[in-house]
Amino acid sequence: MTPIKFIFQYLKQIKLYTIATFGLFGLSRVFIYLDNYYIASLFGYIVENPTQIITSTSLTYIVIYAALHFGSNICDGLRTIFEFRMDIFLKRNIYKDAFKHTHKHSSAYFTEEMSGKVSNKVILLVLLTISLCWSFKGVLEAVIIPYLVALPILFSIDKGLATSIIFFCIITSFFNYCHCKNLKPISKENAQLESEAAGIIVDSIANARLVKNCGAVLHEKAYLGKALKKVVKSYLKKGQETGISNSFNILSLMVLRVISLLILVYFWHAKNLNISQVLIALTYIHLLLSPIERIGDFIIRYQQNLGALEDAINVIYKPIEVNDAPNAKQLKINTPNISIKNMSFAYENKPSLFKDFNLEIKENEKVGIVGLSGSGKSTLINLILRAYDVKDGEIKISGQNIAEVTQSSLHRQIALIPQEPTLFNRSIINNIRFSNPRASDEEVYKAAQMAQIHDTILKMPKGYQSVVGERGVKVSGGERQRIAIASAILKDAPILILDEATSALDSESETAIQQALQNIMKNKTVIAIAHRLSTLRNMDKIIVLNNGKIAESGTPKELLENKNSKFYYLFNLQSDGFIQS
Repeated sequence: MTPIKFIFQYLKQIKLYTIATFGLFGLSRVFIYLDNYYIASLFGYIVENPTQIITSTSLTYIVIYAALHFGSNICDGLRTIFEFRMDIFLKRNIYKDAFKHTHKHSSAYFTEEMSGKVSNKVILLVLLTISLCWSFKGVLEAVIIPYLVALPILFSIDKGLATSIIFFCIITSFFNYCHCKNLKPISKENAQLESEAAGIIVDSIANARLVKNCGAVLHEKAYLGKALKKVVKSYLKKGQETGISNSFNILSLMVLRVISLLILVYFWHAKNLNISQVLIALTYIHLLLSPIERIGDFIIRYQQNLGALEDAINVIYKPIEVNDAPNAKQLKINTPNISIKNMSFAYENKPSLFKDFNLEIKENEKVGIVGLSGSGKSTLINLILRAYDVKDGEIKISGQNIAEVTQSSLHRQIALIPQEPTLFNRSIINNIRFSNPRASDEEVYKAAQMAQIHDTILKMPKGYQSVVGERGVKVSGGERQRIAIASAILKDAPILILDEATSALDSESETAIQQALQNIMKNKTVIAIAHRLSTLRNMDKIIVLNNGKIAESGTPKELLENKNSKFYYLFNLQSDGFIQS
């Protein structure tokens, strides 16, 4: 999507306010620029009739002049009302759409892009769009309206005079534009480098505890310094090009002023123009020349903002990696079984991880997945959650291909308890209720009790209203995990995925959690990735993955009885209940 198309699609959404704002602004400028005609006519009349200063003609010029100013003030007053609303709704719509579109991206997008960079681009989308809209208002005031008013008046005085002036104005504007357009790629590069630096700052501040604990402040400072060095270099290049462009514009304008004055003097004598015509022509020639100076500045700022806006659009509005099918339906769970048939998948520019992979998970079956690092455990979970699309084959839940249902309905039917839960910088009750916003306080308390976190919360200074801090830094790792488990319990989805759900718990907490997990796993289809055997002990089936293939499957007891099994090998690598990976 081009920046211009991006801007106009939002202006169309509020076309009433847009038309009223620019229409009233244009009308007010027409009134202002027309008053020059009557001022010049007044002084021309006085020069030609020095003994008849106060006459009906001179008074008419004065009255019209006053009326034009009064009309301009009325238009500006009304414009302010519409402009204020246009500004508010434009910002609101862009923020909403950019936020919504950003959340449509897959996990792969957020793996590649820093959150600070993405946030910065969302804000820039709004600021730059507003800036370019008001730049158009400047063009309307400085270029479009002056030409609409001045040209008919100059043509009425003398066609040759008007044609000569407009010819040199167009030539000068064209050369100014050609010289200034080089700023767009420089501004785009500058915006990219600045966003990368902003991303580093946000990323480093978000991990401030880790930076301090590792004594890495100097390292982070040097890392940011390298990025800022590139930004400064880009700014210097941009400043140099801007200075050259400004100098070129000023020089070309000076030459144009001299040429215009010579043209006026020539036609004054050649066509025997009267003093009123000369004053009017001089006034409107000056009005035509002023835009040349301002349009040069506009082109420079326009190219700068356009480059930055294009970069922001390219980041936020990248093609969505995983899209809903055109006629995607809601996923409806009758029997929460999972069927994977002939599935193949490979990450971009990497060899295939899964090839003709098959797996059947029955209704309410509890399946544990183990394997060394890189065997495909997390990828398998991500494919079931449709963070990525499979290359071949299909994944079905309750007989429905997940590629043919909406992603939102798929995710509503699956509760995920990750290894490293992410919490919002909000109250504990809001974090638990996030999975089910309509849940009552009593339901939240019950879920917290099942997750063995209720009593701990009550001991906090503000209880359930305690704010956990950014990414949950104000609570311990075990508490974060149990808050996440409580949220999953509250969601009450028919399919439950445990991704190292007890890894952050101490032994005492784990004992309590294991009972809670057993309670919530009842009547649910469960997939559990775990290195702790205590999590897998009560699974109906264990699947051992090796390089994207099922090396073994069976009950925990069956696999441990076979001393040649990979599961038995992993079991012997364990320490304190962990399978080392």
